[in-house]
Amino acid sequence: MTTGSISFDEFRSLVEKFVDTSNKIDDKWHLESGLDTLYMCKKCTITQIDVSLPKGSQYIFKTPAVNKMLPTFPQSLSVPQLPTGVQITTFTQDSEDDISLSEMELEDEDDISCMPAGEMNNPLTYEYHILYSESYCVPVLYFIVFRADGKLLSLEEVWKLCPSSYQKLLTENKWATLTQMEHPILGRPYLQLHPCHTADLMTQIMSHSKHYNKKNYLVTWLSTVGPLVGLQISPSYMIS
Repeated sequence: MTTGSISFDEFRSLVEKFVDTSNKIDDKWHLESGLDTLYMCKKCTITQIDVSLPKGSQYIFKTPAVNKMLPTFPQSLSVPQLPTGVQITTFTQDSEDDISLSEMELEDEDDISCMPAGEMNNPLTYEYHILYSESYCVPVLYFIVFRADGKLLSLEEVWKLCPSSYQKLLTENKWATLTQMEHPILGRPYLQLHPCHTADLMTQIMSHSKHYNKKNYLVTWLSTVGPLVGLQISPSYMIS
């Protein structure tokens, strides 16, 4: 097992602690089980720019405070910020909560005031599943994105939703980064952040921090790759 990988027992412990923290801060992550495995899930809805806009014009939310607490990453891992006023709703089957992100800035070249009317306020629901990959010995993120009418976004549409800072990566290596795979538990088509580079990524992150705590493996990984697919991670998950 490489430095940047984890065992299933470690994964189980990490997701259980992650969901325990989620319950305390009402972040809506929960555990599911199937086929002798355990994984965690979350749904959230974001008001999004229309996917017909040019690549890089769409924005995904993030949590700035998390990045300040993480080890120093290469610039290629930086994530864009969300326009002020975007509303995010997180929910379970029985409850809904509205969260308003503030103090976010938009780059001048993508000034939201210049966007045509009617291209905002298109809610998209993201459903995330974090599973363990026995092949790569790392966590892997599966997800789907669907509109208010229940229609799933295609892989091509989701590629266009990725922040502009990731577009070069997707252009050069999109099939090895974000692709469509069968969900190993549900047996349905899901989108997947490919796990082939996760161990190398986590090894690199560990090498950049003398005081890296492996208890933060899951939150560090999610905080790094999550913004690519619209996932924000609260700083409350960090363990000192």
